[in-house]
Amino acid sequence: EKLDYNVIDKSGINPKLVHDDWVGISYTSVVLIYRTDVFGDKGPKTWADFWDVQKFPGRRALSGSQATETLSVAALAKGIPIDKVYPVDIDGALQSVDKVKGHIDAWWTSGAQAMQLVKDGEVDMASIWNGRAGTLKKSGAPVSFSFDQGVLTADCMVIPKGSKNKDLAMKALAKFVSPDLQANLPLYVDNGPANEKAFETGKIPPERIKDINSAPE
Repeated sequence: EKLDYNVIDKSGINPKLVHDDWVGISYTSVVLIYRTDVFGDKGPKTWADFWDVQKFPGRRALSGSQATETLSVAALAKGIPIDKVYPVDIDGALQSVDKVKGHIDAWWTSGAQAMQLVKDGEVDMASIWNGRAGTLKKSGAPVSFSFDQGVLTADCMVIPKGSKNKDLAMKALAKFVSPDLQANLPLYVDNGPANEKAFETGKIPPERIKDINSAPE
């Protein structure tokens, strides 16, 4: 269904996440994680590092199910400037993947699998969703990651065509993207609020802001 932005307040939401048929509700990121019991504090920090098997030997994992994310980090590994990554040069990114694929020990297909591979020490470094990385770190696993060169993606919501409760769904969606409700996200998960005004509510503890990928900082 077409969304009614007279009902849904889109102020505070990145215009790129506001569409006739869908609206963004949260952010997640693909980040580079590594085990500190293998590398100490001198682990790979960039995707070029991840691709550098001589300087950073070790077991590696990349997503085998999220093509856009893997091709994005492959472009960054190739040295494409962040502001030039999109639209992704598919052929160039695939050539970049070819350079490292012989050194990939696991191609994960779910967030749970990526987390388990790192947790169990089956790989020493991996691409992983920031929520899973944060869970590992909070659990005491010897890991490190940052949002540097992280690939930011958005989760969005729609109202199915022909919905019998379209008006009610529109009101619910308006509530989901409201600053007050969006500010609850960081209290439970590491997904970033899509509505920037969530950070103005005072509900998000200052110590949590550094862990949130959509924080103003």
